[in-house]
Amino acid sequence: MTWESVSRLAELTGTSTRTARRRCELLPTRPGPKNSTLYESRDALPAILIGGSDAEAGPLDLTAERARLAAAQANKTELEVSKLRGRLVDADIVTEYWQRLLSAMRSRFIALPTKLAQVAISAQGLHETKIEAERLVHEALSELSTNGLPELAERTGPAEKEVP
Repeated sequence: MTWESVSRLAELTGTSTRTARRRCELLPTRPGPKNSTLYESRDALPAILIGGSDAEAGPLDLTAERARLAAAQANKTELEVSKLRGRLVDADIVTEYWQRLLSAMRSRFIALPTKLAQVAISAQGLHETKIEAERLVHEALSELSTNGLPELAERTGPAEKEVP
């Protein structure tokens, strides 16, 4: 019967010291040199390798692991199919699109006061100023309207549209 430190047990089992400590926490201990905690290797090694007191790291169940792998593969395939059908778009493309749209909106709206000042000076009255201001706002909005996708999304989209 040998008593080993957590770091030595972790080294022997190929786990982290954190995992080894967590899996041995319910085992009997004794104090070691330099404030270390020693565990009896006869009890500690199986506890670390099989799972010990760590509830989430119990013995491996091959059937459960295969089921988990199959579910993960099915999720991945479902995401790939959704992307190919055009129902799923990369987050980078959406982010790029919104950045471009907001940047264009910002520049159009920053230009409005200058255009409105020119209209207000040359306008004959308040009614004409209001009509010209509305025209400038609608002009800015129509410049911003597009088909809804940036060029990058159009190039990477599906070859044909799917009917939902």
